[in-house]
Amino acid sequence: MVLYFAAPIGSFFCFLRKMTKKIETTRMSTRGQVIIPKEIRDEISADEGTIFAVMPLDKNTIVMKKIDKKKLADEFKNLIR
Repeated sequence: MVLYFAAPIGSFFCFLRKMTKKIETTRMSTRGQVIIPKEIRDEISADEGTIFAVMPLDKNTIVMKKIDKKKLADEFKNLIR
């Protein structure tokens, strides 16, 4: 199922005010696993083993950010120099 939104829906997509984004749905398994739809994985170049930071915004909203392991390691190396 693919939903298209051109305007914010309540506070959930307030950061999309000037953008049109395609939103896909997914379902959580009994083990808590969520599949990121292939079209989105392709768009963000996420392969098997890609690491994500996951943060709740409120009781109904989470945000996932892809983590670049090399960039993160380099940032930590720069901290100890």
